[in-house]
Amino acid sequence: MDDAAGCTSASTPRTSADQDVLAELETHWGESYIIGHDEERGWWAARRDVIGRFFTSPGPDELQEAIAGDYQAEPGQRDLSADGGNS
Repeated sequence: MDDAAGCTSASTPRTSADQDVLAELETHWGESYIIGHDEERGWWAARRDVIGRFFTSPGPDELQEAIAGDYQAEPGQRDLSADGGNS
């Protein structure tokens, strides 16, 4: 999957538990953030609507807190293309 900048999303986490956590984060925040986990950066997220807004965290709980705090401070535009804007 390509993000808004044309970059490919992060590689799949190695453990099924990490894959499940990543899927959960993407379910809640994937419309506003590109979220990933890899060996080099650990857990990370980037705003879809703001170039250069990038977060890294040692674990998924810390990433969830960073995303929630960022979104509360500056709500982003949700991607309505999945349902045609009819929600």
